Amino acid sequence: MQTNLTNQSSLPAKTSPQAPGSSWTPDHAVSRIADNAQNSLAWYGNRAVLQRQLTPAEKESMKNRLSAVRVTLRSATGSIEHQRIERAVAAALTGYGKADQPTVAAYSRLLSDLPAWAVEQACDDIRRGAATGVNPNYPPAAPAIHKLADEKMEGARAEKDRLTLLLTAPVEEARPSATPEERARVSASLQNFHDTVAGNPQESEQRKLERQEAESKRAAHEEHKRRMEYIMQGFEPPTNKHGITMSMSLARAMQLPLTRRKPAPPPRHEFSPEEDGHGNG
Repeated sequence: MQTNLTNQSSLPAKTSPQAPGSSWTPDHAVSRIADNAQNSLAWYGNRAVLQRQLTPAEKESMKNRLSAVRVTLRSATGSIEHQRIERAVAAALTGYGKADQPTVAAYSRLLSDLPAWAVEQACDDIRRGAATGVNPNYPPAAPAIHKLADEKMEGARAEKDRLTLLLTAPVEEARPSATPEERARVSASLQNFHDTVAGNPQESEQRKLERQEAESKRAAHEEHKRRMEYIMQGFEPPTNKHGITMSMSLARAMQLPLTRRKPAPPPRHEFSPEEDGHGNG
């Protein structure tokens, strides 16, 4: 006989509020420090450099904040956090009449690779009918809850990437423009190379075609990798007017808005509440 977890005295009436400091929330003071540091960030291709040294106070503030953000992103550890996940799942499924112990335990195992606070926030959205992409008329499968909880971590991940970039970028002064003498030397070197290669026009043209083909293949391969990185994480790959996609790590570091892809119908899962607990649909 199945036992509804809501009848157990150990289940609190409301599970979503986390203890202070356990979940990720923006730190506006550190955000202003990071904004100021980012103003001195310059990009040379895919290489980021700071054009000034960070002050000791800036480094300390961002390092302390980065450590705190990393803690919030850790997966659930210890019995207390696993109990928090179980209670959150039980509360989310109670409205569908399927919060039996085997189902809750199975869901909780699949969600244990996430922080407890992210699961709690996702389950709270489900209880209130506010979960994006989830039909409130049907109980969500474990993968759907996992996806919602993972989305709760996007802000923390973006902040971690941004602070890591600012704290690890090398410091270089602004690059000065080339002097007339330097430009003349470069021009002479290029002309000498051209004269050497132009000695055999047929060979020169063949090398040019081979080089263009190799560069085209390499560029297409890199573009495919960058687009797949967005697609694998559920976002639409953004492209500029030249059809080139920015790397996801760079987009997150620059805090660019990303468009989430329309979700495909979720696959039937072995722990879906639509099953009767005996493996039968």
